[in-house]
Amino acid sequence: MTDAGSPPLVFSTDALPPSERFEAWRETFALTLARVDVTTPDRAAFRASARVHPLGALRLIDFDLGPMTLMRTRELLRDGDDDFSLVICCGGSFRTVGPGGAGVVIRDGGTTLVSHRLPGGTVSVGTSQDISLVIPRKALGPALRDPDRAATMPAAGGQAALGLMVHYVDHLKRVAEQTPPSLWPLVEGHILDLLARAYDPSGEWARSNANGGVRAALRQQLIEAMSGRYADPAISPAAFARLLGISTRQVHVLLEGTGRTYSEHIREFRLQAARRMLESPRYLNWRVIDIALAAGFSDLSYFNRRFRARFGDTPQGFRSRNGDSE
Repeated sequence: MTDAGSPPLVFSTDALPPSERFEAWRETFALTLARVDVTTPDRAAFRASARVHPLGALRLIDFDLGPMTLMRTRELLRDGDDDFSLVICCGGSFRTVGPGGAGVVIRDGGTTLVSHRLPGGTVSVGTSQDISLVIPRKALGPALRDPDRAATMPAAGGQAALGLMVHYVDHLKRVAEQTPPSLWPLVEGHILDLLARAYDPSGEWARSNANGGVRAALRQQLIEAMSGRYADPAISPAAFARLLGISTRQVHVLLEGTGRTYSEHIREFRLQAARRMLESPRYLNWRVIDIALAAGFSDLSYFNRRFRARFGDTPQGFRSRNGDSE
């Protein structure tokens, strides 16, 4: 097995004639792979796509759906599938349908844990973008003392734990194709840690493994926050600590595993931003000092030294060599 990511399986109606889309997607994806039945209020306007990313024991399915109902019917329950799906709404909304018919509306950023043993499903009135993380029962069992009960109850760990889970899975969706098989067990461990913290925080798994997936999700959230606020010259570890609801010391501890300090991360973000501006014709009339300030540097001499050390030339020399590349 090579240490490279696996390409996803793609099921899309976009290349099919409108008259064939519903039945093709129902037969090739819904009934065959997902083991759910599908209905739609308008077959003529039906469209759907699903990208299935293998992650070892887990499967991540990235959905883009039109109005439809996806149901795990009583007839389909006979197939013996007893896995679970963590469904995350990434855009639009959908309504869950439980075994008794009742359900709740899940909006952007919301989640629901679904047991494949139980009848039920989801109803999307408009378009929605969702992620379904399929987790085998044998994997989830050790992390949650009663996973079937967890699938019918609100998350005991509250919104903070669920928020970390959503952030981690959303990032995983973007990098799934580049995630090599050698990292799949690590990803599975992170997911189980986060699920345990969200759905069974007093259980043994959550108490003994709380630093694994939680730390990975917090680290990713911190780095993404830094990537969006590096240009503020007054930004500090304390500001990011307040943003994430952690201590300033935790900010530094989270970054230890990246091989870079907080200052090195911020400097790299600023240098890369300055490099992009120096290459772009959009900023051709900007002085080097203006670009340095826009990137977050307040000292031009320091900026010049760091830029030359990082890219092998002065900012002005780099612009002369690369400024007409776009």
